Amino acid sequence: MTTLSPLRSTILIVDDVPENITILLNMLRDDYDLQYATSGHQALSLLAKAKKPDLILLDAMMPMMDGYEVCSALKLDAATSHIPVIFITAKTGVESETQALAAGAVDFIHKPINREVLCARVKVHLETEQRVKALHLANTELTEWNSNLKSRVIQQTALVRQKVEEAHQRNARKQKESDVVGSPAKTPPPTPDKPLSDRPLTILCVDDEQNILNALTRLFHGEPFQVVTASSGKEGLAILEKSNNIGLILSDHRMPEMSGTDFLQAAATVSPDSSKMILTGHADMNTVIGAINQGGIICLLTKPWKDQELLETVRGGLQRYQLAKENRREKEELAAWNSNLKSRLLQQTALVRQKVEEANQQNDQKTKSTEDIVFLLADLLDKRHRRLSAHSRTVAELATSMVKQLRLPQSRSEEIRHAALLHDIGLIGVSDRLLANNMEFLTTTDTAEYRTHPVKGQELVDTFEELRGIGLLIRHHHEAFDGSGFPDGLAGGEISLGGQIIHLASFIESSFTQLTGDDAKYKVSRKVAACMGTLFDPTLLAAAGVAIREILTA
Repeated sequence: MTTLSPLRSTILIVDDVPENITILLNMLRDDYDLQYATSGHQALSLLAKAKKPDLILLDAMMPMMDGYEVCSALKLDAATSHIPVIFITAKTGVESETQALAAGAVDFIHKPINREVLCARVKVHLETEQRVKALHLANTELTEWNSNLKSRVIQQTALVRQKVEEAHQRNARKQKESDVVGSPAKTPPPTPDKPLSDRPLTILCVDDEQNILNALTRLFHGEPFQVVTASSGKEGLAILEKSNNIGLILSDHRMPEMSGTDFLQAAATVSPDSSKMILTGHADMNTVIGAINQGGIICLLTKPWKDQELLETVRGGLQRYQLAKENRREKEELAAWNSNLKSRLLQQTALVRQKVEEANQQNDQKTKSTEDIVFLLADLLDKRHRRLSAHSRTVAELATSMVKQLRLPQSRSEEIRHAALLHDIGLIGVSDRLLANNMEFLTTTDTAEYRTHPVKGQELVDTFEELRGIGLLIRHHHEAFDGSGFPDGLAGGEISLGGQIIHLASFIESSFTQLTGDDAKYKVSRKVAACMGTLFDPTLLAAAGVAIREILTA
């Protein structure tokens, strides 16, 4: 499997005909990173150990294992079942399309392939897969957020209960002290030096009849909240403006100067979180509608009242107030957190920019350091054997030309150029006899020693941290497309693309130096073409032809 770049969406092409792979590579290489396999078994084997592609273009008719079997196997494997598969085949019958869709394919494209149709369908299915991945990620994040929210709500509820219990205990102690010294029933307002959360809850009773206020004070005696009274709406507003923790307002409706509805409407601007109730002996429909629409009441009670019913209603109103205040506090905390988040994001953005700048500077230094090391090793190769050095320079020029034709990224081009310059660095330690003779004249022992030089070359460059990326390319530069090469006997897409390019460039240079005459380039081109599918990947033939014309000179 050959990977062209890790930066874009990756497509795996599976087809047993190299020419078909070449066509698809030429159609898609501008927009995607491409991988390929020449059989179903090879595709499954490589998918098991390589980075998974984002989409698979699969030929239906292949020997040994056809596309339908490959697709079914992919869908049975949890690691590959999500990858969209598009069948590409010359078969046009409904039965073949039905079979492909039944195997798990998402689409079906007929040969001969139209580039616009292919690119459009590939784009649609890649975008669909990206949306599915994004939705899955969003669902995961939402589930985690909900889980955290539940935990926070439980914690806040426990905290509220603790605060309420503490307030009840403080109020009970104060009430007991008040009873002992003969203090009036009316509880004094909280002292201003206490934090708001530590002040006991208070209810405000407003009525123009003193006997009603006295009755309410007696009824609420012993409850875990304080009671303050006012004989008019105006007096009630004055109390609200001076108090901070009034959780409930219980007001008469018919009062001189200001009705209960008008009073509660004004009270809403002073103490918006307080629960509001009307206690009246004249509960007509207009009173009810006005109290709800203008006063914002949560309950309307009638006189005479039932003590237990009134107590339970007031307790519920105070609980409502506590929840409202807690919600307001959480909103304020959230707003502050969001504001801090923006500040933190700006700080992080500045830090990231700084890190990027530092990384760029380090990368520039690393690039210079890499060039210096490559130059020193190439000079060492030149001192060891002049012919090796000249060979490596020409191989680097040929490889660079092919990389340009294949439109690989600049970073890959530099990596392959460095590897080409040093591909024979493992030969600096062999005997002069090996360097002087052609391969066909070497003894069995000499041949075995010669075949170790790609591994020795990899080991040598891997001692330099800056060159570790090219070690595998050097190791692969004698591997053959059909698996007959050395040192590992790799085949097809198992060989790194850089290693394949360097092998082909080395073959071209060695063949050209053995030929004479004006038709040397033509003979080399014929020789290269004859080895396509055996020594070399057929998809590199066009790039090799351009390199031969541009680089080789008589």
